[in-house]
Amino acid sequence: MLDSNKDALNRIALDPVQSEALFKKAFHMSTNILALSDYETGLLIDVNQPFLDTLVLDRDEAIGHTFKEIGLDDQFFRSQMVMHEGELGIPKGTFITIDYKGKTLHGLFSSSIYTINGKQFWLSVVQDLTAEKNLEFKLKEANERYELAIAGSNSGIWDYNLLTKELFLSSRWWEQLGYKKGDLPSDYKTFKQLLHASNQYHWYHARGAALRDANGYATRLSGSQRDISERKEIEQNLLTKTETLE
Repeated sequence: MLDSNKDALNRIALDPVQSEALFKKAFHMSTNILALSDYETGLLIDVNQPFLDTLVLDRDEAIGHTFKEIGLDDQFFRSQMVMHEGELGIPKGTFITIDYKGKTLHGLFSSSIYTINGKQFWLSVVQDLTAEKNLEFKLKEANERYELAIAGSNSGIWDYNLLTKELFLSSRWWEQLGYKKGDLPSDYKTFKQLLHASNQYHWYHARGAALRDANGYATRLSGSQRDISERKEIEQNLLTKTETLE
């Protein structure tokens, strides 16, 4: 999306036959955040609606002002303008993070020099990825909490996707069977083989649940197991002693 919008504007800006009206049409139809600023002064000449919506600005608060004057660090943008593929500008798809009015914005940023009617301008383009990045952070936090919960638990965790046949077995699950994670393949075939891999039996307290689709068919199985062999051994010893006393 970022490249296609820039390419469309590039064809119009560099073709002297095309009118300024066509450039403005492409500029304001873009769903990316766009800003056109004077090459010499840095004053904003035009911005599109996504720019105003993202920064929560009225048009007159942006036009005629520099990035710095509207609360963005002007040097932040200009310091990244480097030679790239023979053209002065920021490499396509440079990931940026901007702290603005108490909010953190994430996106892919590029900037190039454009000539319109013989005058040079900076065209800055940002593909807003704030929502995607925030979701990524939340997923990372959730995974970290999950990993901590597993690490702090004495239970072995397993998860089997019936559709993809992917099997997850936690480190603790492997330890309960006398292995380290990675010693054997984490697949269903290995799982079945380990159920009675030796003549010794262990007691486990196991729980599981199924995730079902709209038709009621199981698509995923997840559960935990806790080794209770020591407890069972104590119970058996107590039972034996009781029987002896009787």
